[in-house]
Amino acid sequence: MDDLVWPGRTDHGAGVILDIQWKLNVDPTPYLFMTPPDPAFQPLRDINWDTWAERMTVNAPWLMSNPDIAGYRDRGGKMILYHGSGDSGPNAVDTVNYYDAVVQRNGSYEATAKFARLFVVPGMGHCQGGPSTDTFDRLAAIEKWVEGGVAPDRIIATARAGNADLTAVTPAISASTSRPLCPYPSYAHYNGAGSVEDAANFTCKTL
Repeated sequence: MDDLVWPGRTDHGAGVILDIQWKLNVDPTPYLFMTPPDPAFQPLRDINWDTWAERMTVNAPWLMSNPDIAGYRDRGGKMILYHGSGDSGPNAVDTVNYYDAVVQRNGSYEATAKFARLFVVPGMGHCQGGPSTDTFDRLAAIEKWVEGGVAPDRIIATARAGNADLTAVTPAISASTSRPLCPYPSYAHYNGAGSVEDAANFTCKTL
């Protein structure tokens, strides 16, 4: 099947694939996600669902991380992890699983939250983009924690006017939208009054 290519998009007959999805998923598959690597493998042509699982690395070595970070914790280190739930590269679930493993080693979320917190950004793609509030100040949050002892209970995130993905959903997301990013496993809960585009009208709650 011939491909129709234009800036930012590739049409393979079955639908449009964004360039970022291609670069993060299709191109790396034969090298990073297969055991052993198979440079001749064409993900859109050679997939056999009967044997696919046998050829894929469930957790590739480059994604593996040691959840034992007691040394970092004991030296007074502070850590903010964040991941977009719409990431088309490394899956946000992998980061959540890693954080859960850290929690398990430290006994509870409360104990872990004293030195490490995870913020999942709803709808955000790989580091930015997606129908999301993808702009937030991670540096200010970690500075307040490290230098002032104030742990981030919420981080205010805003939509980005130049983000074309805001209009890719229905209803479209206003460029003036703000939301609180909440430390996992809490989430942003609408208080029931006021604009849904204003972070002030949301509270971080845990199920």
